[in-house]
Amino acid sequence: MDTVGTGSAKLILFGEHAAVHGFPAIGTPLPEETTVRLHGPGRQAWNLEGVPAPDRGVIESLMTAMEELLPEVERRCISISSAVPRGVGFGSSAALCTALSSAALGTRSGDVWKLAHQLERVFHGTPSGVDTGLSFLPGVTAFEPRPPALPAWERAPCAPLWLVVGAVPRMDNSAALIRGIGERMRSGESSVREALAGLGRIAVEARRRLGEQTAATVIARLADEAQAVLADLGLSSPSLDALLAEGRSSGALGGKLSGAGGGGAFFLVCDSQRAAQNVAARLGRAGETAPLAAAPRALCIGEPAK
Repeated sequence: MDTVGTGSAKLILFGEHAAVHGFPAIGTPLPEETTVRLHGPGRQAWNLEGVPAPDRGVIESLMTAMEELLPEVERRCISISSAVPRGVGFGSSAALCTALSSAALGTRSGDVWKLAHQLERVFHGTPSGVDTGLSFLPGVTAFEPRPPALPAWERAPCAPLWLVVGAVPRMDNSAALIRGIGERMRSGESSVREALAGLGRIAVEARRRLGEQTAATVIARLADEAQAVLADLGLSSPSLDALLAEGRSSGALGGKLSGAGGGGAFFLVCDSQRAAQNVAARLGRAGETAPLAAAPRALCIGEPAK
């Protein structure tokens, strides 16, 4: 029987890097998805003809890991399609691992996140579980890391909140950025520990304030505070700083990078749909002269109170 699995892109709102070291984080899935289809009769070896040639090496590594974790999985044909931008902080590897796990496990949905988290180690040696959690769980979600286990999580009530989401090219890959912060933590650099703890505290306050009908102003302030901490850690980039400044001058209330940094994904908070659409359009025009990795677009997260 053919099986299909999907995994969503993600947006870390607060707590990136901090979550890897045990501090809270909060985020939301994005509409873009990766889809994995396992089809055809059982075979002696995986058929990767439905996988783009440049990706077959990493898919082979994932399938080797899959067979170690799930010995009963049946080797078949694999087809993959994805709308998730790659390498800029929207969780492309987590979406792939979640989609593959969902396709392999079928109806055993309760184990999808666990398997996806284990597969994510192919890309990131010690993932926090937040990215795969956001790829698998619906809605705005708050996480309390419990390494090496999956994080504790709960849905975070969130009033409708208009964001502008996009990405600029990265100066370095996520693994190198995460590794750099980890090395500074292990060397006992107290300023890094304090910065990550501060990011965790910001995530906790954001979790508490997201449900307020006037959340946009508070969340924007917290985003600016977190961005200052991330920049002090060396995780921003000139192009990202310039785009965030352009967004604020165009009507956004505040914003920050999202994910490992070094450029990559970002979001800006706006007080209305119209403001978000105007800011997205303005940043899109700015991208005509400065590089963009993902076009800015207006996006509403959260839901009205019942």
